[in-house]
Amino acid sequence: MGSGFSRVAVNTVLTSLNDMFDPVNMPDLQRNYAKLNTLYPDFMVFLADKTDRHIWRKRTLRHAAWLLTSEVDFSHAHAGKPVYPGRTFIMWLKWLTWVQTLVPADAVVKINGARVTDVPPAKAITDTLLAAFNDGTHSGVVFFWTEKAAGLMTVTVVQAPGKFSITVESINAAGVGGHSDNEEDQNLP
Repeated sequence: MGSGFSRVAVNTVLTSLNDMFDPVNMPDLQRNYAKLNTLYPDFMVFLADKTDRHIWRKRTLRHAAWLLTSEVDFSHAHAGKPVYPGRTFIMWLKWLTWVQTLVPADAVVKINGARVTDVPPAKAITDTLLAAFNDGTHSGVVFFWTEKAAGLMTVTVVQAPGKFSITVESINAAGVGGHSDNEEDQNLP
């Protein structure tokens, strides 16, 4: 008699956020989001107030990426360029922490083509993802990103039923400073 367990090896490496958020994978991702939102009330709902870092952390892009994108292989390059900021999963999370801490004055943010001056980039990104998760068309989200040597980050999002996209023009991830890998664990109340 066996132990009651069977071993199955599965290799399902996604190579980009566009793979993960495409229309084919979106229904599964929406179900995953619903389960995570049950575990973490207000999951991915932007919160600028960092007074209680336990609550703030569970609502950040970093926390969402840690839970949702752990199977994305960020080491692959397309056309000789890195797929997304960071080049490694740890650097990806570090980059997201940096984005989360930016205030509206630190970036140019456009929503549906109109520039807004009172929305932080992380909120624009999070709101777009939440709209896509709650959209019944399962159309997915298209991501574009480029790097520049200096200047303000530019985040352009489209939030229309059946059509969601996030375009980021960021400084090089190597230029992101001020955040250690364990910064979110320091000075917790």
